[in-house]
This record gives sequence, structure tokens and C-alpha cells, in this order.
Amino acid sequence: AEAPAADAVERVAERGPVQMTVKLSPKNARLSDFLTLEIIIRSEKDVEVKPPAFGKAVGDFIVRDYGTKPAEIKDERPTQVIWYKLEPLHAGKHLIRTVAVEFVDKRAKTESKGEPVTLETEPLEITVTSELGDQTPNLADLEVMSAPLDLPGRTVWQWVLGAVIGGVWAAACG
Repeated sequence: AEAPAADAVERVAERGPVQMTVKLSPKNARLSDFLTLEIIIRSEKDVEVKPPAFGKAVGDFIVRDYGTKPAEIKDERPTQVIWYKLEPLHAGKHLIRTVAVEFVDKRAKTESKGEPVTLETEPLEITVTSELGDQTPNLADLEVMSAPLDLPGRTVWQWVLGAVIGGVWAAACG
């Protein structure tokens, strides 16, 4: 499901026949949350768009999953949606640098004459909070460890029964 616009940091960039919207949600993220980065690319017909290539990380986030949604035609413009499931590595301010796509305009009347063109967004900044807030974790605050529990002992009859079963099994297999 798409996050409401109020719960996302959003950047929009447009160049010639291509418009790109980048959404990062939730806006008020905690360290335990996964964030969704969605890249929505709308282009004119006969424009070939190469989506951004991220590695195993995006900024200070680890990429846990990614995929694409089926392409759609909205207002006679092809629309691609690429999503990434991100995990923050630490609390604090996080910056996702510009997101860039490359496209080639193959329409008859174009200024770029089939040359690759790059479209970039402004960087996205988000603050990830922790359950601890501004406190620094301290190992001295941990609860005292419980004493070890005794395991129930075996009775003599259990050992004798085990030996008899083992002997019968050995005789049957041998």
C-alpha cells in the first residue's frame, strides 16, 4: 500500500519528457522500522528510461528487499514504479543523496537527438529515532541474570530401561 503523502518525504524532478517522484516513508521513522523508498518514473511514449542502480545499501540504509510494480499507462504516459525496503543502521539524521535516472528520447522531434540525458532529484533527509531517545545505552542498566536451573535427574530405572532397549536394538540389527 502506498503511504499517505503526509507520512513521506518526497522529491520531484522533471526534465523534458520524464518526471521522477521519489518518496521515502514513514517520515517519522524509528530504528526498528523498515522504510520504503519508492521511485515513480513517468515518461512520454518512445522515451527509454534506465532506472537507478543501487547496491546493497542506499545512504546509511541497508537494502533488505526491492522490486517493481507492473508498468501502467496514466494520462497516456508510461509509468514505472520501483520500490526498495530499507533498514536504518543507526538513529540520527540520514541522507539519501540524489536519485538519478538516465533516459534516451527516441521521439522524432527532440532536442537530445537520441543522446542519454540524466535526471536527478534533490537529496532526501530523514531523522530516525530510537526508543531510548537521546539516552546512551548502558550495560549496567540491564537486569541481573537469573541463576541456572537444575535439570531433572534420571532415575536408575530409566537408565536400566534405556540399556535394555539399546541391547534389544543392537541384537536385532546385528
